[in-house]
Amino acid sequence: MTQIIVEKEDNFNVLRLAGRFIGGDETDALRSKLSQLSSNNLIIDLSNVTYMNSTALGILISAQSDYITKSNQIVLVNASDSVRDILNLTQLNLVFKVLSTYEEAINIINN
Repeated sequence: MTQIIVEKEDNFNVLRLAGRFIGGDETDALRSKLSQLSSNNLIIDLSNVTYMNSTALGILISAQSDYITKSNQIVLVNASDSVRDILNLTQLNLVFKVLSTYEEAINIINN
């Protein structure tokens, strides 16, 4: 079962994801949420994501372009070893800031 939870902070949003994002309804929901939140900086907490396929990764890449166009950024945080491996293998760790802690992500967003 996947979950997408939005938390709104003063100058950024947090998107907490859980489960497997493999190209079904969950990725459509992810695309929609990312679009809705693009007017502010975003921290995506991946600590409870067990897998992301190319469809989900494509949605993140598309959102990154949208956020950059609006002078905002997406920061990924708390990726599990398996998700971090996927990000490294696809070299998306060069596209996104991929950080280990929530505190690091807040510092990047606020500076």
